[in-house]
Amino acid sequence: MPGAAFDEMEVSDLVGVIFKGHPSPGRLVLPDNWPDGIFPLRKDTKLDNLQFKKTLPTEPEIGKGNEVKVIVGPQHPALLEPEKFALKVEGEIVKDVQPRIGYVHRGVEKAAESKTYLQDVYLVERICGICNSCHACCFVETVEKILGTEVPPRAQYIRTILLELNRLHSHLLTLGHAGLEIGFETLFQYFWRDREPIMDITEIISGNRVISSGMTVGGVRRDINEADIPKIKGMLTTLR
Repeated sequence: MPGAAFDEMEVSDLVGVIFKGHPSPGRLVLPDNWPDGIFPLRKDTKLDNLQFKKTLPTEPEIGKGNEVKVIVGPQHPALLEPEKFALKVEGEIVKDVQPRIGYVHRGVEKAAESKTYLQDVYLVERICGICNSCHACCFVETVEKILGTEVPPRAQYIRTILLELNRLHSHLLTLGHAGLEIGFETLFQYFWRDREPIMDITEIISGNRVISSGMTVGGVRRDINEADIPKIKGMLTTLR
């Protein structure tokens, strides 16, 4: 399945599962000097005294015929994080790409194994600071399903509000960046101006502007203060 190719490469790197007939077998996350046969996310893997291999930097094979190899990254002004893409192009058509995306892999999965469920909420919120609420919600709902915990209706409503605020500020941020990328800085300023009251409301509800830290196993960490509701409604009216 072409759409699963990158996910399968990651699973091969970290767990050691081999997918037969994979169109592009090889490393995706781990570096070339990572020792063979060591898969960091396996339960039986011990990372003490890990011995890296001595390797020389290698590049993908050059293009053939009219194909040209173009290397993008790992450091590039258009990339938000260190990534490397080896492209084979023919004219303006990209024929193949070999990605390497593991330069800043943080090992969140392994770190979560050594913490409690409540401690892990803070960890998963930081998988992505911008879309932190959706990560936290997915995690706490999974834990609640495992534990058979019932969440009060008011907490569910507050979670929905936090998720919607997070969605709005995330979309406005992305749209603003899209304008900036094409040189439309005025559009960038408009979207980020409208994003500010969304973040202010998030701070009123949760105490934080970006990473709300509003969700926890079994409910939410803070209730909405009744005295703040008129202020929030006024800000929403202005934004509308």
